Amino acid sequence: MKHISPFLPYVLLVVGLQLAIAVWVPVGLTVDHDYLVVNLVDHIQPRALVGTVSRYVGLDDSQFLLFTQAALFTWLLIVALLIATPREKRVPDRPDWHKCGLVFLFSFSALPFITNAFSGFVDIFAAVTIVLSVWLLHRCDQSSSLALVGVVLLMCVATLIHEKSVFEVLILSMWIAFMRSRRQAASAFAAYALFLAGYAFLASGNKAANGDRTFVEYLGLATQFQSFLEHYSFNVVGVVFGGGLLWVLYATLAVVFVRARRAKDNPFPRLALVFGMLGLCFAPLLFAWDTSRLVAIIWLPTLLLLLEADWQARYERTRINSALLCAACLLQALIPPVLIYRHGAVALNCYASFVVQHFERMQEADSWPLDREFEPVTLHLQHDHWPSDVSAVYACLSIHLVRP
Repeated sequence: MKHISPFLPYVLLVVGLQLAIAVWVPVGLTVDHDYLVVNLVDHIQPRALVGTVSRYVGLDDSQFLLFTQAALFTWLLIVALLIATPREKRVPDRPDWHKCGLVFLFSFSALPFITNAFSGFVDIFAAVTIVLSVWLLHRCDQSSSLALVGVVLLMCVATLIHEKSVFEVLILSMWIAFMRSRRQAASAFAAYALFLAGYAFLASGNKAANGDRTFVEYLGLATQFQSFLEHYSFNVVGVVFGGGLLWVLYATLAVVFVRARRAKDNPFPRLALVFGMLGLCFAPLLFAWDTSRLVAIIWLPTLLLLLEADWQARYERTRINSALLCAACLLQALIPPVLIYRHGAVALNCYASFVVQHFERMQEADSWPLDREFEPVTLHLQHDHWPSDVSAVYACLSIHLVRP
């Protein structure tokens, strides 16, 4: 019982948060079968791993929904345990308001919301492999080559799940280069690059599961980056809602991280790491237009900085800091759950629909503070009517919740 009891409060915390998320953004009952009918055994195809596993295990729609919720639970639990476990310990400390507040910031964010609303998306499965990589890097000895091998294998699995995980892998690679020896970092990156090159070559002619483009066609979008960003992928509101208060937390931790260097050390490596990881959070917008969904990877560099900053040792539990954390949690809860793409928002609950419609009324009444002719600063509610089994909980919405 000694080894079980420290973890039980966090299991209960995550269960409670997952139930709260399900109340706020109910689990969609429509499964995107485009992900499930593909098979990696037949031919190499992007985004086919989850469908291959589901197919061979024999999961039906309801079982796949449970599989998705189990993946979300796993991601939330690992994040919670990483936040709660000091570096020098093997078991988490007792939960308190500050730990629970930080876990809440990660829980009520774009990734869990989109996972619930669009049960066919496979982002959460890739996120689980990435957070397991973080666990290995954080909890294992820095000289452990076996842990590094495990990280590389998890990186490869994440890429097979969804190719946008390449950007999360690059964030982890930068972190490995900073935290470990350059030789280890070079070895890990070379092994992953070899896998990626082979995978891209074999899959280059095949369209992604649920997608209408091949690898080469996605890369072609980057050559038109200025037009693509302006007219399709970059939206200021989408960026703000996609990252929420994690942007603020990342900025705060970045300042702490850079200042934590020794007086004689060159600050450039830490600055390069901070800005490099931040830039990689925006890089996916060069290739796809799901703005809020793509920038939601800010959770990864934020978690990495949170662990490196050794926040439990540095954080002063003063009334001011407690009030700031409470305010951050409140603001995070007030951010509407939406999927923003092509400067339009798919509202994931009635509150989000109300907020976006208010934005629309402000733009129509010329009270919008920014230039409406510049698309990245505008936002409208998506009114597309696709067939789906919309439940009564979405009766307030003028849209149907299916994958865009």
